[in-house]
Amino acid sequence: MDTTKLAVGQDINLDTGTTNFSGKVVKTIESSVYVQIGGSGEHIRFDNGVQFGVDPMSEIGPLVIDEVPFAERKQTIRERRARDYQPFITWWKTASYDQRLALVTKYYATRAALSLEPLAAAETIAKFDDVSGIWIFLEELAKEKAKG
Repeated sequence: MDTTKLAVGQDINLDTGTTNFSGKVVKTIESSVYVQIGGSGEHIRFDNGVQFGVDPMSEIGPLVIDEVPFAERKQTIRERRARDYQPFITWWKTASYDQRLALVTKYYATRAALSLEPLAAAETIAKFDDVSGIWIFLEELAKEKAKG
């Protein structure tokens, strides 16, 4: 990617091949840009669009600046998720509280086996009429339901 076309303050999309992050350009120097991801305050250097100093063979690999504008990529991701998870979203909206609670409880048992903490009380999540906007739950709960 030609990072010389990026401007300070510009929102960008970062890709690892498996996940995406949003970032904001905070500094530009020749072919390098520094990007802040989220509200962490941490600045990550990119040379020619690729994260500097990360082993390409690491578990998720280096972040790469996506050439598709941030707003366009975000909309594309939302549309793809809505399409991919529509059967689960429909199931969730028509399931009873008890059915949803059983699924969330089962998912939390899987997380506990991996020594991961619950993200919120299972009872709270089961009360949501719609989880389509909560992507972490949507993806993980859809996977758990697919297991049977």
